[in-house]
Amino acid sequence: VPDHVGVDASSEMAAFAAVTGGVSFNASTGLDRRLERVRDDLENYYSLGFRAPSRSNRKGSNLEVQVRVRRPDVRVRHRTSIRVRSDDETASDATLAALLTQGEPANPWKLHIEIGAIRPARGRGRLARITIHIPLANVRFVETAGKRSARLSLHFAMRDASGNYQILDSRNLPLEIEKTREISGNTIEYHVDLPIRADANDLAVTVFDRHGSAYSTVRRSVGSPRG
Repeated sequence: VPDHVGVDASSEMAAFAAVTGGVSFNASTGLDRRLERVRDDLENYYSLGFRAPSRSNRKGSNLEVQVRVRRPDVRVRHRTSIRVRSDDETASDATLAALLTQGEPANPWKLHIEIGAIRPARGRGRLARITIHIPLANVRFVETAGKRSARLSLHFAMRDASGNYQILDSRNLPLEIEKTREISGNTIEYHVDLPIRADANDLAVTVFDRHGSAYSTVRRSVGSPRG
């Protein structure tokens, strides 16, 4: 590998470390001394949190971060900015996290997934009919012209038996019901055909409420018989 490739990679790593509040080093020389520095960093740090003002809390935007200390004998390293996650990014992150973690995902709405028929698709793949049962009690409806409307989006991610992950296309689900209709206790069904592998799959689904900026996630195993 040419020398300049290693230099470019080191430069990119150093830049990444700088903007995220870290530090990079070349481990080829002085490894003991550098590991000692890592140990010191892990033993001397503060964890700070903050809430951005609502006027600057635009979803999808980057906010600059500055940290000042009163002691002149210390040097502070911190990330230089944070990104305010968009609704789609938040929902996509929650969906993928449900496949990466061992525990049950946060499902306050009590979503339920039903696996239907699995049939061959074009090529070597298969399609599974998925039904998502969505209770309406926690969905935020807005009243307009004698009706109630809500804006939901559904986000999907798959993991196959080999540990490969795939984020599938999201779907928008606008809802409109009569103002006189009772919401509490009612559930809607959303049907979708999703591609799956020939072996076992894990499916995660997140339903995001765009009016309420809230979401619920559910995970389910999807089997695909061979043949």
